[in-house]
Amino acid sequence: RVSKLVEVSANLGRIPRRKLPSVLGADGHAYYKINFAIEITYCSAYTKYELIHDNINYGPVTAEYV
Repeated sequence: RVSKLVEVSANLGRIPRRKLPSVLGADGHAYYKINFAIEITYCSAYTKYELIHDNINYGPVTAEYV
């Protein structure tokens, strides 16, 4: 059984566009293909979520517990 515990939201605008490859969609429009990770650090009093792209930390991610 799986339960949703937290919802995260990342500002991908922090990643420079020149670092994002674009791909052509089936509809003929160009889209960015973004491979990223959310790094989670558990501390004694809080949990920290950060956006990682191409091994670069782009800062905190908003996390809302549900």
